[in-house]
Amino acid sequence: MTKEDLYLAKAIELANTMTIGQDSNTGRYPTYWELNYRGKEPGWINCATYDAVVLMDLDVFLNR
Repeated sequence: MTKEDLYLAKAIELANTMTIGQDSNTGRYPTYWELNYRGKEPGWINCATYDAVVLMDLDVFLNR
């Protein structure tokens, strides 16, 4: 939006970091809630959902 190359480079690096931090087997992101009290459902779906939305928005922006 700002047409500043530095801001675009920062957004791309953030997206790269998000994909590196993602668990390659499950696609989940580690969170504070990783070990919940039930012990049955690792992760917290809202974290992964928002990450996916942000990455898709960045993809649309970069490919417009």
